[in-house]
Amino acid sequence: MNQESQNQSFGSFMPQSTQEYAPKKLMSVGELLSKSWEVYKSRFWSIVGLMGVSLLLSFLIIGLISGIGVGTGTIFLLETGTKTTPEGWPAFIIIFLFLLLVGTFLQSWINASLIYLIKERGQKIGIKKSLKKGWSVLLSFIWIGFLVGLRVFGGSLLFIIPGIIFAVWFAFSEYVLIDEGIKGSKALSRSKELVKGFFEGVLWRLFIIAAIGIIAGFLQESVEEQTALSIIIALITIFFLNPFSTIYSFLLYKNLKRIKTSM
Repeated sequence: MNQESQNQSFGSFMPQSTQEYAPKKLMSVGELLSKSWEVYKSRFWSIVGLMGVSLLLSFLIIGLISGIGVGTGTIFLLETGTKTTPEGWPAFIIIFLFLLLVGTFLQSWINASLIYLIKERGQKIGIKKSLKKGWSVLLSFIWIGFLVGLRVFGGSLLFIIPGIIFAVWFAFSEYVLIDEGIKGSKALSRSKELVKGFFEGVLWRLFIIAAIGIIAGFLQESVEEQTALSIIIALITIFFLNPFSTIYSFLLYKNLKRIKTSM
């Protein structure tokens, strides 16, 4: 039997090219939601723990702002008609802006850590290691967030459509930093490159997950504050919807990346 005949005989038993297994199209919304749920379940305790850290840090910042406001006499007591003390405002504003900056850094740290927790789910890294990894890219993460915000804001000034286009183009910039190590404006360019050719599909999939968050926010706003229902909705948002949307977006990014790699 010649070589060509052998190849034909054994061809059906030989492994096919890995490219044939690469995805040719975006996962459906249903697939993304299903796979996101699987990832969430597999990393449930680590995600809940990390979100708990975020919640505690938020309470700390809010408590400090409230305490400083009381200490400087700048809190409005509307129920009693008490007026603010003008002399306390300068110190309060400076400290408030400082704590706001600290809060931004802390929230960015949590967000970066969460992406690492999702990215390295196969290794099952814990909260401590994810926080360490998130800290290592914190400045780059914040800078990319600033660049994306600046471009989306600039596009929105032109009209709502350019703002939406920019938001979709650069939606995966932070994931590019965490997953590929690409920093600064190059991360934005990489995100745009991944979206190219799939804009409508990406827009629709991001719209779905954003709509879920908007509905949850609307429900929270529609009920009275400090009621059991409002607290439950807030906790669901913090411990489920926020991390779930990050998982969903990360899986969409990885889907795009695999498609582009196989092209």
